[in-house]
Amino acid sequence: MALLSYVLEVFGEHTLGWQTMLELLALSAALLTAYGLHTTRTPYPLLRLALFRIRTFRASVSGSYFTRLGIGGIPFLFPLLYQVGLGFRPSSPA
Repeated sequence: MALLSYVLEVFGEHTLGWQTMLELLALSAALLTAYGLHTTRTPYPLLRLALFRIRTFRASVSGSYFTRLGIGGIPFLFPLLYQVGLGFRPSSPA
């Protein structure tokens, strides 16, 4: 899950090439699938995926995940707010 979160956070920064991003995305999907298979065969897994059937648990985990992604976008959204919303001019490079 952390790898998927990292891939989604750096997707807009363009610090990695598109091929590397796709490879990391495929790796994170494969790891999540492997854990899904592992948790069904293990008597005491680290996180029981059956917990996601509980509505309040599902809402809290998915809400915190999307909140983290949203908070990560704030440094990119504030300059847009200043320029478009408040009418400030972008500063020129020195």
